[in-house]
Amino acid sequence: MQVIHSIKYNNPIILKGYIESINANTSNGIVELIHKKTKVEQRLFGIALLKSAYILAFAKFGYTFILNNVYDRLREQLLNPDKQIYPEHFWTEQSVFSKQYEGVHFLPKKGLKVFL
Repeated sequence: MQVIHSIKYNNPIILKGYIESINANTSNGIVELIHKKTKVEQRLFGIALLKSAYILAFAKFGYTFILNNVYDRLREQLLNPDKQIYPEHFWTEQSVFSKQYEGVHFLPKKGLKVFL
């Protein structure tokens, strides 16, 4: 990784100390980045995200949408967060979705409805 430091946008004293500390801790100019472990349980985060989407869907579409038996599996996952009913990382790591289609889609134009 190449890092370019701008003296114009940094405190020169702090920047000098930073560069010295980087140089002291590298071998051959290679910087190794070590990420700290997160305390967030990704599986429970996904279930919380699913629950939020379920509540938002209810707020927008009401009982007709939320009580449809198509969503029984979803409700089962929400009622049993200790069980793994949905695949892990179902909310981000699906190969069928390209980056441009990721997110929650809402169609504000009247008359258009979509259920994915």
